[in-house]
Amino acid sequence: MNANLQLVDDDYFDEDIEQEPCEEPAGGFIPLGFEKRHVVVFSRLQKSVFKLRPADMKEANLRLCFGSDWYDFQSEATTKGRPQEARKRKAGDVSAAVGKMVIQACQQAGH
Repeated sequence: MNANLQLVDDDYFDEDIEQEPCEEPAGGFIPLGFEKRHVVVFSRLQKSVFKLRPADMKEANLRLCFGSDWYDFQSEATTKGRPQEARKRKAGDVSAAVGKMVIQACQQAGH
């Protein structure tokens, strides 16, 4: 297989694209997989492994495990670019969206 590569200057992409700073805050998780009815994650904030059940995917628990600033960042990311009505989500809707993200990442990581 042949690939044609074209070299560009270092600042080639900086000229036309304006990007907002999008640095994710400290915290978060590394998906390790799942075990029976638990997702298994490594908390970057607490530097330890957690087994979380679906009932553990509540806002307060997710904030404690992965960091409050990280949780806020994720909840803002799920509503960015949506109409104003969609941004006014209930706390349960936001924790469900963040919990779904955790579960999907762990399912992709496998056993």
